[in-house]
Amino acid sequence: MADTLVEEREEVMVPANSGNPIFRKAHFLKPMITEHNLLLSPPPNPLLFSKPCFQKLENCTLQSYKGLPSEKWKLWVQSLRPRYQETWKKAGIYHAILASTHTIPKDKMLIFGLAERWCADTNSFIFPWGEVTISLEDVVYLACHSVLGASFSTPLDDEFVDIFKCLKNDHKRVRLGHGGNVSASSWMEYFMFSGHSFEHEAFLALWLSRFVLVRPQNYIGIKDFRVAIHLSRGAKIALAPVVLACVYRDMRVLKNSIVELMRLESVVGLRFISCHYDLVQMWAWERFAGLRPAPNIIGRGEPRSLRWNGVKNSEVDDVRSALSSAELVFVWRPYVSSNSMLSNLCRDDEQWVVVDSDALESFARCLRTSELVGLGYTEQYLPHRVAMQFGLDQDIPHVVRLGGNPETGWTSYNRPLRGVKLFIPPRLFKADVTSRYVTWYRKTILLCTNETMESGMQNMWSSYKCRKSKPFTENQSGPKECAVITRNSNLTNKPVEMSSHSMSSNTRKEGKSTERQTKLEQYGEVSPEDNIANVVDESYEDTATELQHLGLEARICRLERIFDKIKAARFCASSQTDVDN
Repeated sequence: MADTLVEEREEVMVPANSGNPIFRKAHFLKPMITEHNLLLSPPPNPLLFSKPCFQKLENCTLQSYKGLPSEKWKLWVQSLRPRYQETWKKAGIYHAILASTHTIPKDKMLIFGLAERWCADTNSFIFPWGEVTISLEDVVYLACHSVLGASFSTPLDDEFVDIFKCLKNDHKRVRLGHGGNVSASSWMEYFMFSGHSFEHEAFLALWLSRFVLVRPQNYIGIKDFRVAIHLSRGAKIALAPVVLACVYRDMRVLKNSIVELMRLESVVGLRFISCHYDLVQMWAWERFAGLRPAPNIIGRGEPRSLRWNGVKNSEVDDVRSALSSAELVFVWRPYVSSNSMLSNLCRDDEQWVVVDSDALESFARCLRTSELVGLGYTEQYLPHRVAMQFGLDQDIPHVVRLGGNPETGWTSYNRPLRGVKLFIPPRLFKADVTSRYVTWYRKTILLCTNETMESGMQNMWSSYKCRKSKPFTENQSGPKECAVITRNSNLTNKPVEMSSHSMSSNTRKEGKSTERQTKLEQYGEVSPEDNIANVVDESYEDTATELQHLGLEARICRLERIFDKIKAARFCASSQTDVDN
């Protein structure tokens, strides 16, 4: 019997937007929690800000290392497209290159509103109405990157080593000719329309450094040359997991940075720097119908990001309220009705299939729990927590403990999928949640509504102890990561300074907070990873009292399930009686 990513069983299901429970056949994404390990899955705990604290962010700015595509870059894309588009299609980067010419307007308060809801322990957004996240599926459709292919760290064959050396020498020439820096503009000036033998490889190296494996300070990375050479030969590289790992890191660092600066009296002139905020914003526009601007109409075969190219931001007075009350307008499956791979897989009826094609394997990769290897760090990918985004029913998610090592991370991600049995729900199917999930998630709703950060965060810091989440320190973050907050040089007399800082400061004590705040005010800079934002009560750890409490909750969950089954059976019997009459 073939392995399967989905389990089918009869269960009492409750509609996500409330309604009468019903006992029916349901489909759940593995891994799942069982009756015996209910104690291992506490609900996610996002730390929210009070409204006055959140409004302080209006005085901050949000920037991206990506920047905007220049006219010169667009011209280079169009000039090489006729000659190399078949190679790009073979490598799975054709639409991604076209998407790099699009301009996605920035809505900073929407990004800040999402960052407030981010939970680093689960890599997901926590709302009163449910848990959602940016998945590999979103990266496939919005950024047009592939989930299939070799690792981006795959070494070169001997026959391509000379090309790498040549590009490295050219990099040195450009650097010496431009004051020691190799920017995108100087790189294009050197290679564009030059007739250089490796202009295509140089073009792809810039595309990678500028739009995919985004580098700070707009420089071209030598490490990207190997990937560029692979792609120039039509080899497929799995870029989607790298990009998603960066998005997860961005959201974690952004959340932590916001928490840190909320302790400052003034945030005027502070700016946040992210890598892929445009992807996060497109994700929000695709799913939050009340927050999106009017999209562009796109033709068959065009990148989905074209829907949002150059649109005008919508006017929303209170983004936080709109996000919190989006239960009825949230679009769980935005891609099934489009002209896409997923819409071609989904039919009017449910189907069980065996993974035997690239299309099915791509979809299966989006459904399987794994690790995402970034640029020197790893992030957990937990799609089973947001099964409804794939048209599957949701139960209490099993807690997955992954290693967080880049070497083993790729092995986890690249496990074989051919021959695995896969369930594909109907195109228009709306998934539900189990009755025990409703009870379990109710704790999160209370946290979302009651535990907010007061101005200055004094109450929060006296009530909780800030701890660093172990999976997201030394293992899941690279040894260095650029600070994402700086003081705007236009508003102060101090120069903007982008500094790197250690990510493995697991043993820093809370007593340094006063000293650190003094330094922040003096230098106008925040190193976001010094304090992890997800604040939890450490008394929640495995004490005997807490285990007894959770044991009682587990028994209550089981009793509620029995009660819901009885209620569902009575409701069905009552409905049948009405029909007979």
